Amino acid sequence: MADESDHATPAGGPPVDPRFRLANERTLLAWLRTTLGLMAGAVAVASPVSRLPQTTRAVLGLLLVSSAAVTALVGWLRYRSVEAALFTGSPMPDSRSVRWVGGAVAVTLVAVAVAIVVETLF
Repeated sequence: MADESDHATPAGGPPVDPRFRLANERTLLAWLRTTLGLMAGAVAVASPVSRLPQTTRAVLGLLLVSSAAVTALVGWLRYRSVEAALFTGSPMPDSRSVRWVGGAVAVTLVAVAVAIVVETLF
């Protein structure tokens, strides 16, 4: 049974198609999966089982946890802004934040990979 929030109506407009809201929720879940992946990477890198020096483990772990926090925050903010755009009929928000977070995560992962290779080979 659908509740009334599934067929919410923007002020003076037709009801918002539930498929758009569900797509927005799936996108938020994708952001959260990325966050969980970054957190798992932080645990793996910072693990005492790792052969990396303690300082390197701490720095890389902090870098990955910070990336995870930013990713979760940007995902949530994007979800809320798209939801607001759906209900007000305003244009969808731009994707600048998505590009910035994607670039930051990529740089973080390259830094982790380089640190692991350098520490393993030397």
